[in-house]
Amino acid sequence: MNDVSKLYSVTDSMGTFLMKVLREEITNLRTMWAVTPAQQQQEILDRMADHVDSAVKMGARKIIAAGIPSITATLQQITVKDGVKATLIFDKAEDALDALTHRVGSSVVLVLADPEAYAEGVDQLEADADQNSLPLGE
Repeated sequence: MNDVSKLYSVTDSMGTFLMKVLREEITNLRTMWAVTPAQQQQEILDRMADHVDSAVKMGARKIIAAGIPSITATLQQITVKDGVKATLIFDKAEDALDALTHRVGSSVVLVLADPEAYAEGVDQLEADADQNSLPLGE
């Protein structure tokens, strides 16, 4: 599978996931959006933003890795002296953790990527006001 095919397979599954989430939210609406109270609208938007954020991070990670084993970590500390020593914190549930342990003493490539950058603006949608404003300025 070439790089373009890998990219399309990742984005296809991400799109399917997002469509399922949106369909579920629409199916669970008990009334039309326009008459749904702002509080409930915001709860729906917040749930959708969480799902979109997760899907975007997963997709960004897969796109960045392009089929190469990858692992997500938090950089806890970096020390610069004669050389550079970095301390990384990994989640014990990481799929590639075993592969990483077998590479101790070997060369690895560290890709600096922040999936958060791909989810910018997802949480900026706001619910519609419960009532229209009065046209006092007219």
